[in-house]
Amino acid sequence: MDSFDNAGDSITWEVEASEPSLQSLVFRYANGSGTTIKSQVYVNGQHESEVEFLSGGWSTWGADTYLQTELAAGINNVTLVLEEETDGAVFVDHLNLGQFDEDAVRLELASIFASGATPIFMGDNEQSLAHEYYPNRSKAISPQLKRAIRDYFSFHHGVRDYPLPARG
Repeated sequence: MDSFDNAGDSITWEVEASEPSLQSLVFRYANGSGTTIKSQVYVNGQHESEVEFLSGGWSTWGADTYLQTELAAGINNVTLVLEEETDGAVFVDHLNLGQFDEDAVRLELASIFASGATPIFMGDNEQSLAHEYYPNRSKAISPQLKRAIRDYFSFHHGVRDYPLPARG
């Protein structure tokens, strides 16, 4: 969408989830207005959070604006709404689901286990590091990958149904 700049402007995407899961919604955008543009995100009609589109240039596409939220099984409507007038505009190109690459994670874990080490792969709220320098939540672990990780740890430790640490 070009010129996302007037109060009431909105974009709605249909996002399908095979099962209820925590997902990272990653917005790809360009903002050359010289100002940060704030928008609200709604999932299935319920307000989730505010997101910010930082200024960087009209030909510089960013994917550093994201929100982690629970999606229901089936079709979910994700709506981005500009609720207030702004002094600038933002171009919104598309919405991605930020997820870890399952094949890459499986290969990484197999290599680590084969070398005799045990990694800490999932932490709080079954999250993993998505960036090499600092924690962010721009990627989520899909339900299928969570099951695969549990299987790897169960096999590696010789324990059936190896439990994940309790939340709290």
